[in-house]
Amino acid sequence: MSDEVLSKEEIDLLMQTLEKKKEEAKGGIKPFDWDALEKIEPERYVRLEQFSSDLALWLGEIIQRKVYEPIDVSLKSKKRNALSRVITALSPPFLLSRISTTKAGEVYLILDAKSAYTLISLLLGGAPAETEGKPFSRLELNLLSRVLGEVCQKLIKEWNEFFSVKLKDCEITQNVYELDLDDEHYIAQYTLTTPTTKTPVLFAVPVFLLKEMKHELTLSRPSPEDAKAMLSALMNVPLTLECVIEKRKDKLSSALLLEREATLITEKKLTDDVSLTLEGKEKFLGQLGEVDGRRAVKISRVL
Repeated sequence: MSDEVLSKEEIDLLMQTLEKKKEEAKGGIKPFDWDALEKIEPERYVRLEQFSSDLALWLGEIIQRKVYEPIDVSLKSKKRNALSRVITALSPPFLLSRISTTKAGEVYLILDAKSAYTLISLLLGGAPAETEGKPFSRLELNLLSRVLGEVCQKLIKEWNEFFSVKLKDCEITQNVYELDLDDEHYIAQYTLTTPTTKTPVLFAVPVFLLKEMKHELTLSRPSPEDAKAMLSALMNVPLTLECVIEKRKDKLSSALLLEREATLITEKKLTDDVSLTLEGKEKFLGQLGEVDGRRAVKISRVL
């Protein structure tokens, strides 16, 4: 056969080779794991980290208003983990603030026995008792519920200003085992520090809820000073406002003949609306008039 034309045997051999390579390639390809893009890394989500840091300040301020000893609440760590792995490192009984959302899922503020009884001792005075495993009494639960209720209201208010997924009702309960402990959560761990103790407080948000909010978690919230400065700068941006009395089409030759003191005839009456444009876009309609001897336009309609 010539160099330009393949024989039937050569074509069959080529097709068999291509089919074999296609099968080999097919066997070596794995579907792309789209879930790999859904990983929530707390360090990369500026707005969530900002909220977690602010929560430490709110906790400290609210508790400090109710006690005489100096206290400090600081953010110790933030990580993504199954809640069951973190809960087992704490001492029962637990006190849990469960806050529902407008989506499926809840966020949680969790105190273990050491944190709860440290808070009780700050409210009533005296040293914390060894009470691990013992349920809270009605008096203890009432004291803690008042403080946590105030914290919850502040948390809900501030969260709803940060994020589009809103928080709603808050329930104080001792039954931590109603949680989906095996679900992964974003967990911010705080340290409640008094002159004699350091105890943990947890704030937990389920990762599946964060996936609903992932588009906004990377957006940082400006400080009040920055927001005021940006608003001031925005309000001082110069804009061009024009009153358009007449628009017409004409030939280039006629336009070239225009000169100073040329007269353009218009069919618009004095009572007709004129167009006002803002940065070249028609925004208002108005009436021509006069104020204190100066020509003026009164806005009659916003488009």
